[in-house]
Amino acid sequence: MKRRLYLSLPILLIFNFACLEEAEDIQFDEPQINPLEGLQSISPQYFKIVRPDENEIPLAFSVQDDSGIEEIKIESHSGFDGHTHGRLAFANNFLLFNYFHVIEASELEDPTFFSTIEDDNLTIYLDERHDGLGEDDNILAGPYHFSITATDVDGNETSYRENTTYHTVIYIQRPYAPQIEINSDDLSRGEIRGRIFRNTAHELSSDIGFLWLFIEKKDPEKPNQEGEIMEEWIWGEANWPHQFRENSGKALPSSQEIDIKSLIESENISFDLAEDERMVFWIEDANGNITVEYIDN
Repeated sequence: MKRRLYLSLPILLIFNFACLEEAEDIQFDEPQINPLEGLQSISPQYFKIVRPDENEIPLAFSVQDDSGIEEIKIESHSGFDGHTHGRLAFANNFLLFNYFHVIEASELEDPTFFSTIEDDNLTIYLDERHDGLGEDDNILAGPYHFSITATDVDGNETSYRENTTYHTVIYIQRPYAPQIEINSDDLSRGEIRGRIFRNTAHELSSDIGFLWLFIEKKDPEKPNQEGEIMEEWIWGEANWPHQFRENSGKALPSSQEIDIKSLIESENISFDLAEDERMVFWIEDANGNITVEYIDN
């Protein structure tokens, strides 16, 4: 038995060396998702607001992996309730928006590098140009989660935990959702004036039913994530349950139009924001549409 074991040792050593050589050929680093050359950030940027008159969201990014890119996935889905993805009762006039696009290795000119400038079709459309929307379909306005993930030929995949997947929130505003106007000249003087109102000129608009106003402390090390809520104020009753707040508060001043300066003064809310803070308005109507607007400092 000892002799047979001794004779097998060289074979085992050769096998181990072969495995080590094969392991050295495998890359364990996930693909890198970066801005295009010459740009500061990936598009859509973190917490991008899509204005009511915009129906396109251009995509601009690159992916690199020295071992070879296997797949790139671009995906967006509703984020109305934070991250619980619960359901809401809303009018049948609106659709939750979803987007899903996969780029396979066979589509790449360079197996180790992809850039959106090589693909002119990479634009997210919010009208009938999107496969899931008809000419008369209307998107439910509000926050939508957006992500880009990539996998290489060795099976390494970007991840949320390691912050190598690109992910953020897109706020889609629509003309039939609650509207908000803030005077930028006043902001430059350290004051805040404006109004929140129902767009009665649009046939699909409905009464304002809920307002969540909060001051958020941003984390510079996690610019793609919501910050810590320092203070908050809630009026009305929400359609959507949300993991980060109560779903009802005191009575709304009005379901048609709310003066922002009067609202803030009535609650003694300070507009003296710190450098790493921002003020966020989250407004819902009776149909479940949400408008989010924020003031950065």
